Amino acid sequence: MVMEITPVASTIIHLRPTLRQLSQVKNITFTITTANVNIAWDPVENADYYELTINTNPITEHKNIISNSDSIASSSLKRWRDIRRNNHSTF
Repeated sequence: MVMEITPVASTIIHLRPTLRQLSQVKNITFTITTANVNIAWDPVENADYYELTINTNPITEHKNIISNSDSIASSSLKRWRDIRRNNHSTF
């Protein structure tokens, strides 16, 4: 399974967005419940929002995340049982 969290900053110039290079997301943590997998990370300086993409079937994409956390349904992640069993909660 591949997961990507992308911080995004944009500036409108003549109605065209210009993207700035931002730092990578760090200190990603997971809290697993029966219903959800809650994902949190350290805020990235100058990020206007985040985009979360997880290689599930179908692909899980959350766009325009304003905070530095999000959650997805546990049922969409078959491999989370293995992660939970092996007690890996921080990447």
